[in-house]
Amino acid sequence: MKQNISQSVSFLIQLMVEKLKENKLLKYVFLLLFLSGVSVSQIYGQTVGILGNPIIDGNKCDNDGYLDPNITNGFGNVSNAKCDIGEIWYSSGVYGNSEFYFSFTRNASGQAGFAIYFDVDGNLTNGTGDGADIAIFTGLSPSGGISDKTVYSYNGTGFVPNGTSFTGELGSVTCNGTDEGFIEIAVSYDNINFNVCSGHKLRLVKIVSWTADFEQGNVIETIDFSDATFTINTSPTLSDLVVVPNGDICRGEEITFSTVLSDVDGIDDLSAFSIDIDTNYIAPYTNFEPLASAYTMSSEQIDANSWELSFTFNYPTTGTRNFAVRAMDPWDCDLDVIKFASVTIVENTNSPVISCPVTSTQDLDTDAGECSYTHSGTDWDASATDIDPCGDPTVRYELIGATSGSGTSLSGVAFNKGTTTVTWYAEDGVPEHTVTCSFDVVVSDTEDPTISCAVPSASYASDNGECSYTVPGTGLDPLSTGDNCGVATVTNDFNSQSSLSGAVFPVGTTTVKWIVTDDSGNTAECSFDVTVTDDEAPVLSGCPSNISQSNDAGECSAVV
Repeated sequence: MKQNISQSVSFLIQLMVEKLKENKLLKYVFLLLFLSGVSVSQIYGQTVGILGNPIIDGNKCDNDGYLDPNITNGFGNVSNAKCDIGEIWYSSGVYGNSEFYFSFTRNASGQAGFAIYFDVDGNLTNGTGDGADIAIFTGLSPSGGISDKTVYSYNGTGFVPNGTSFTGELGSVTCNGTDEGFIEIAVSYDNINFNVCSGHKLRLVKIVSWTADFEQGNVIETIDFSDATFTINTSPTLSDLVVVPNGDICRGEEITFSTVLSDVDGIDDLSAFSIDIDTNYIAPYTNFEPLASAYTMSSEQIDANSWELSFTFNYPTTGTRNFAVRAMDPWDCDLDVIKFASVTIVENTNSPVISCPVTSTQDLDTDAGECSYTHSGTDWDASATDIDPCGDPTVRYELIGATSGSGTSLSGVAFNKGTTTVTWYAEDGVPEHTVTCSFDVVVSDTEDPTISCAVPSASYASDNGECSYTVPGTGLDPLSTGDNCGVATVTNDFNSQSSLSGAVFPVGTTTVKWIVTDDSGNTAECSFDVTVTDDEAPVLSGCPSNISQSNDAGECSAVV
């Protein structure tokens, strides 16, 4: 570094002698002071940041002292613009609000102007850099809205870095004189809207001979241009992959990777990073593929500078697999970060072992008032174990017969009257590994039905002219019947019918018994007496009229 400074100072002394007559001593004094560690603010009384070593971009000049003619842009050729490597602009070279400074000299009278544009990625051919023009006019008679000694920003060739501002002093300018001055450009990179990577260079590239507005011969001959190197953006970090389940994983089993994407300097927009995965990485890790439907990624922002990422998928083949998760830099700044994890996926070769505490038929009565039996407790529940490292098998039951359904525990299950077959299944994800056990639950209805008989009158008079009584309605039928599972039949022993309506009872007392039978043959009965009385008087008919006859002779009587 000291040797470079010494050589630069020696070179400047020679230039100072050559340029003394051109009144350019001040600029070389400034450069000499700067190389000696004096800041711009000490010279001009302005704040432009802490300055690093300036970069003199002499590589853009040909040996004849002119700009490389290949450095062009759509506004015109620049081959007639001279290079003056003694005049420079520079930057503090750090991330954040940086300030750039350059000076210019116009050595001809008349109207003059030039334009420059920003270039970030170094592509200076045909104006294809990431550019934003600024135009500077001097010696110009005000017309058409263009003012003399004015800096104009022209967003014509690309992007303007957010927060860019232009200030400057163009000196005393006349149409018949020369001009010297400087322009100070302050650029804030906090919200850059084009790719800027660590190590990229920001250039100010001169464009002259804007023939649409200016005479070809009246141009600003000397304008500084150079490089300022960005030192921004460290790579974000991915935490080590956490794999669930831990250890060997069975083929077809769900695998979850989780990691945290963090940005230590708080610069990167982590949500802009794209994520992909390599399911069998081999150095140099070029087998990455975008996340497809087989992979489910979820993300949750932890704080402003970190995101938690998780990936869930099933891998179809066995063996040791080397998985890699990569967060790809959206700015093409080689900030990709990769984390790796190896898992062993094994084949599930063994069936689970099922344990059924009940295998014989369970004979049970219905619960009181119910037509079913509700089991209480887990004593009928099956369990299963696996003898390979493929995780715990699942256990479930299915019910067919009088009761249907499925679940994982029989506690609280109501079994209907009749026979229900319970089948337990132990499964590990491989259909041919399923094992079962079963038993029957037989629920019987032993609860009698209920019946309530009507209360007949004390007696019923026989029908007029009849020696019997005919029941005119349903008044002698049961008042109610019921059963927990349903009534099958209701009959009486007098007419074997379900109703006494129309039944003919003889004079005298007849006992009637009602019988109710449920679906299971359980019965209940009630009875009462029906008494019929003959309260009707007899009727005499056919008697002759009165007879008057004399007694027989010699008799004190007469034969009629």
